[in-house]
Amino acid sequence: MTHLKKYSLFLISPLLFGCATKIEDFVKPDSLTMKEIYNGSFNETEKNEPEKINNQESDIDIQTSKKKRELKENDLRGYTRNVNNETKVLFKKLENPMLVGYVFPHLNSDNIPIPGYSVPFRMSDKDLWAIPGER
Repeated sequence: MTHLKKYSLFLISPLLFGCATKIEDFVKPDSLTMKEIYNGSFNETEKNEPEKINNQESDIDIQTSKKKRELKENDLRGYTRNVNNETKVLFKKLENPMLVGYVFPHLNSDNIPIPGYSVPFRMSDKDLWAIPGER
């Protein structure tokens, strides 16, 4: 029994000493509170926001002008919708056949007869779509 007491005291002592520390040992008394840190993070982003937005806009303009040079309007004509083809189906569904399984008449665990029935299910769990010109 004495070994059990020593062993349990050995295991419990770090918990007791860990809880005995003061918060002032880890956090300086003149440091910011959580609310001040939270509010300060928003103030810093608001100050830098116009510069970041202007830089991002100029980067986006450069990227779009490069893409316009690489792609012409005709390249995307088959993928985009307009007034004339709005009601047409541009992306066709790939075949996903319906399979029918038949459960034969049987008895359940209480010897009650269950009539035969059929269970329809699709071969694939989800419907797949083809891009224009694929099928």
